[in-house]
Amino acid sequence: MGTKNGLKRLTGGELVTKLTTRDGLSDNMVLCLSEGPAGGLLIGTYGGLHLLRDGKLSVLTREH
Repeated sequence: MGTKNGLKRLTGGELVTKLTTRDGLSDNMVLCLSEGPAGGLLIGTYGGLHLLRDGKLSVLTREH
């Protein structure tokens, strides 16, 4: 789920994953989430658009 403190993934009510600026997000305020290419997750923040795929976080730019 997207929060003002980064992206969080819960399993069975337990926090199992948290992504923040320390992990490469350009901003901790996650505004939107959407299914991306090849099963990845598109993450929209105040600072930009990111793709999380196969455990790797990438920043998407106009060149992508």
